[in-house]
Amino acid sequence: MKACRLTIALAAVLLAGCTGSATRPKSGGRPYEVVVVGDADSTVWRLLSTDAEGLPQAEPEFDVKQLARKDYKGLYRYARNIVVVDIDSARHPRPSLRLERDRYAVPQYILHAGMPSARALKSEKVGQNIFSVFDKAERQRALSYLQRRRNLQAEQTISRMFGARLQVPAELKASKRGKDFIWLSDNGTAAMRNLCVYKVSRSSLSAGMEYRDSVMKANIKGETDDMYMRTVPYSPTFYVMENDSGLLTRGLWEMQGDAMGGPFASRAVRTKGGFLIVEVFVYAPASKKRNIMRQLEASLYTFKPNHYGK
Repeated sequence: MKACRLTIALAAVLLAGCTGSATRPKSGGRPYEVVVVGDADSTVWRLLSTDAEGLPQAEPEFDVKQLARKDYKGLYRYARNIVVVDIDSARHPRPSLRLERDRYAVPQYILHAGMPSARALKSEKVGQNIFSVFDKAERQRALSYLQRRRNLQAEQTISRMFGARLQVPAELKASKRGKDFIWLSDNGTAAMRNLCVYKVSRSSLSAGMEYRDSVMKANIKGETDDMYMRTVPYSPTFYVMENDSGLLTRGLWEMQGDAMGGPFASRAVRTKGGFLIVEVFVYAPASKKRNIMRQLEASLYTFKPNHYGK
């Protein structure tokens, strides 16, 4: 198989790596699982096992399985995400990352990290690039899954209400509407998945999330009007998305007057007269939430207001 080699400086195009045959078997493993081979100092394990942001309980960004090189065989070769570390100054005088796609299975990403020394593997630049490869790979898989399983009726409703395009997961069938607001849910018992779209008529968004709390208080209530959703103080973190395509926020929500709570993520895009915001949130008190949230977050990346930037 032809290899694709590139240097650290070209990490932005890593996901355009080599692709194997479509006749390969289906890859194994769950989303956000990574097999790491030859990482004697556990450097990659520590990098990928940092706590995921925006969750109420600690969960790692990735679930990592470490292997010695001699054990890299059999079913492990069919894992969806693999990092193969090779530290050898003769073979790798400079740090390099080489990506193979669908080498043994489909879909599959195998990242070969060739390093001149263990110290080189610990560099911040290398770490950021390794993390980015698998973060983007899982997002693309989530987007592909969403593309095949959509609630087209809800998407049409959102288009009529807000003049925006958004891909909505098929399982979100229950809905509630308000003024410049729609809430979609799967009404799940063990884990309830939710998506909201709403409009905010203001020139800027405050870090205190007062705009969100005002909308949620009016539209998402508990058993009584004294129970309503609000943002957990100081929980949100903010990121400007690629190509300045919106503001991504991750944080925690809670119900005033009740014991309910969980994580949320939103994307705000400036439009004519204010902002359009799409938000996803989860209530799953007895379950891990990382994978549920990341799958829901795929919808945020499909959000396209017709009046974007105007």
